[in-house]
Amino acid sequence: MINKVKAFWVIRIFSILICLFSGCGYFESKEDISAWVKQSLEEKIQEGNSLEGLSIGEIALVRESVNKFTGYVEFRLGTDTEKATLTVTLDGSQKMYQCDPPRLLLLKRNLRRLGW
Repeated sequence: MINKVKAFWVIRIFSILICLFSGCGYFESKEDISAWVKQSLEEKIQEGNSLEGLSIGEIALVRESVNKFTGYVEFRLGTDTEKATLTVTLDGSQKMYQCDPPRLLLLKRNLRRLGW
């Protein structure tokens, strides 16, 4: 009976450790996550959406919790730059990010297009 109880707890603890260290997938490096965000934003720029004409500079991230990073994205328009707030959330194999738009750069771009 004691051996069955010990075996139960060993299996239980082992299962929890496996989930924590391998199954959750929250241990991607900041560099990998930054590269993923940069690639995604560059694809959106190439698609011709509202970020058209901008380029991506530096991306900086800091781990806020086990599955959340915060930081900024540096957008460029010619020699002008603007840093926008970035939040990345990981959930196992799923990733998502939220990035504030670079409002001043978009305004400058639109004014240039109008000839100002």
